[in-house]
Amino acid sequence: MPAAFGGFFLLIFILPFAFGIITMIMRMNTARNLARRSGMDPDAASAVSMLSSNGLDAAYLAANLRNGGAAQAPAPGVAEPHKSAAARLDELQDLRTRGLITDAEYATRRQQIISEV
Repeated sequence: MPAAFGGFFLLIFILPFAFGIITMIMRMNTARNLARRSGMDPDAASAVSMLSSNGLDAAYLAANLRNGGAAQAPAPGVAEPHKSAAARLDELQDLRTRGLITDAEYATRRQQIISEV
């Protein structure tokens, strides 16, 4: 009977406690990394992640708002505003040279870039 009680105690009390500790450490570490990357106070971010059920979400949102939002890639076929036509044509030529696009794709896209100038 004592061996069965030990296994029951382990399953009911020790494993959930250990899981909770590991989860809390992971949440704090993630919040600290987010804060560090965005220039926020890592201690405040880890405190927020511990003190509320949505604390990690709050730390993530605050870090992204502080950075001005995550940089998004332009939609396919949309020119990046900061690249000149010459830079885009060079990149296109590089793709063709490396065999990543066909000659037909190169010609079509080249014509699009030139028509935007």
